[in-house]
Amino acid sequence: MTTWVMAMVLLAGPSSEPSVRDGIRQVDEGDLQGAVVTLTDALKRMDAGQAPDKERALGYVYLGMAQLGLGQEDPARASLRYAWGLNQGAGLDPKLFPPRVVRLYDEVGADVRARTRVTKSSRSLAILGTAAGVGLGAAALAAGGSSAAAPPTTPAAPAVVNVRLFNNDDIGRVFVSGSLLRQVGLGEDTGLLDVSARLVPGVNEIAFELENAHGAISYGFEVYVGDAVAFRETCGVVFQGGCESDQRFPPGVVRRFTFTIQR
Repeated sequence: MTTWVMAMVLLAGPSSEPSVRDGIRQVDEGDLQGAVVTLTDALKRMDAGQAPDKERALGYVYLGMAQLGLGQEDPARASLRYAWGLNQGAGLDPKLFPPRVVRLYDEVGADVRARTRVTKSSRSLAILGTAAGVGLGAAALAAGGSSAAAPPTTPAAPAVVNVRLFNNDDIGRVFVSGSLLRQVGLGEDTGLLDVSARLVPGVNEIAFELENAHGAISYGFEVYVGDAVAFRETCGVVFQGGCESDQRFPPGVVRRFTFTIQR
């Protein structure tokens, strides 16, 4: 059996995540709205827990199917595109999936292949330095992702991408394309975490956030592309002195930074 056929069989198989099985059942029974809620929650847990790619791909295919049935074409396209990347381009079995779903899956896959060929021919990896720290008053602007200045671009960057969380008071988190990768507690240092396998062709967002419990804050977030530091945000020194002359901050998320990388 070839790798391609094996991947397709795995994609058609059952998932070990109970909630994904529930979501698949809801899709089969026509409860598309319920399936979107169930599968979205289940996939967040699976992404955070680094579940096997094939199981996550199956969940994203059914999520895309439910979204497509609800007329949510853009979210469906994003879900199927992510499934295509997790499944390494293996096709959907037309005997198991509706023609409309197979067509959209093949369409987003062709788009990814076309962009990948362009990226390989140029031998470059664009690093978009759209890092921006936001306080509580600027959270809405950060969520919109808008910026007045054009981001810098670094050509010919290596493919290996690592992230690091350290010096956090109280809780630090890192997300890759919206999915939680790691959460750390007071003063914990993750060391370098290789996220290369989680990046898909196109634009990927790496986001960091700091949650405060009480009192002063400190943080340290880094992205390495190859051996070079492509992004770094630090403030204060945990256990010694907080940001802004040891200023006290309210509980909740008090800092958020984003870094986008295009493969």
